[in-house]
Amino acid sequence: MRVVIVTESFPPDVNGVAHCALQTARHLVRRGHVPIVIAPAVADPAADAEAPCPVVRVPSLPLPGYPQVRVALPSRRVAMAIAAHRADLV
Repeated sequence: MRVVIVTESFPPDVNGVAHCALQTARHLVRRGHVPIVIAPAVADPAADAEAPCPVVRVPSLPLPGYPQVRVALPSRRVAMAIAAHRADLV
């Protein structure tokens, strides 16, 4: 199955949402599925080198009052990534 995981947080972020999204991607790959992750952009492009699947980063801004939390901006990149992946499940 071709799966898209859309998440507000993904490693290198260190929090429960990022950990859960990473583990979900790992489990899907292990079971023969083809996931991609769509997540807010981070400063270090090498951050996704150890991801178990492709990661599409979308433009983001720091959340006021919580600069460590990034909020993704509306982007055609999301729709294009989902269409290009031919997702069965989002």
